[in-house]
Amino acid sequence: MNKFIGILFAIACIATAAVSNSMMGAGLWFWIIIATGFIVAISQFFPLLRGIGSGLAFILSVLSLIAILLGLLAATIGGSFNMDSSTALLLFLFLVIAVLGFIVSNLYTRSVRANESNQ
Repeated sequence: MNKFIGILFAIACIATAAVSNSMMGAGLWFWIIIATGFIVAISQFFPLLRGIGSGLAFILSVLSLIAILLGLLAATIGGSFNMDSSTALLLFLFLVIAVLGFIVSNLYTRSVRANESNQ
């Protein structure tokens, strides 16, 4: 299950980076999102790296939630809510990253607790 969620997380990161690239160009966050997605996906196949991957997934999830809140706040500037479809898609993909990242980190935390209770 961890591997499947990790791969979905990487796909969501690639999609988010692609939409972001089409809107704003390839900047620093473009590369950070892609690198984090690949690291999280690859780390799910190596038990020693799962902690690092889960931590990165959690951090990117928190940053994605902040990006969603700031994007919604920016859409209200001018007195009325105005958001184009590409921005809405970008915010939705950030939501997907946040949900999948929290799931990856939660699955890792549960597996660590289960291992500790078995010993």
